[in-house]
Amino acid sequence: MAERLIEVFSGSDPEKDLKEMLEEKSIIDYWTVKTSEELWQTKILALAENSEKILDSLEQRFTQDESFRAILFQVEASLPRAQEEEKEEEKQATEEEKKPEKEIFKRISREELYHDISEMISNDAVDIAMIVLSAIVATIGLVRNSPAIIIGAMVIAPMLGPNVAQSFATTLGDFGLLAKSVRTNL
Repeated sequence: MAERLIEVFSGSDPEKDLKEMLEEKSIIDYWTVKTSEELWQTKILALAENSEKILDSLEQRFTQDESFRAILFQVEASLPRAQEEEKEEEKQATEEEKKPEKEIFKRISREELYHDISEMISNDAVDIAMIVLSAIVATIGLVRNSPAIIIGAMVIAPMLGPNVAQSFATTLGDFGLLAKSVRTNL
C-alpha cells in the first residue's frame, strides 16, 4: 500500500474536517500542532489513491486562507503498518458494489502527475546532445536506407517527455505547461 504524507499549513485548525475524513477512512491518521499565533501545521498520513481527494477538499476548505500551503511527500515506510480493515470489508461486499469506487481513486494525484511531467520537459545540455546524436543516427539510417536505424534514432531522441506533457497540458487546460512543452518540442 503506497502512502503519502500531506503537510498542511493553515491559519485555522482543520480538526473537524480531519475527524470526518478519519471516520470516512480516507486518511490513516493525522497530527496537528499550533506553530504560532496565526499558523497551524497538520500532517496527514493517507493512502496514495486518496491523496487527490484529500488535497481537493483541503483546497476547497482553505481557499480564502492566505497562509494555506499543502506539501505532498511520498512515504517510504511507516510503523505501525496500516491495518487492512478494507480487505475484510471487500470480502463482505460484492465485486459489483466495490468496482466503481476502486476505478476512480486508484491513482496518484494530479499534483504528483503535474510535478513528474514538468520534470520531463527541459532544454538542458544533455537533452540537446541526445537530439543531435539522434539526428546523426537518423541521417545514417536515411543514407543506408535502413528502417531499423531510423527507428533506433527515434528511441534515442528524448521527445516522449514533451509529447506527454503536451497532451497532459491539453487535458488540464494549462496553457503555461502547454507552451513550455511546445517550445521544448520545437
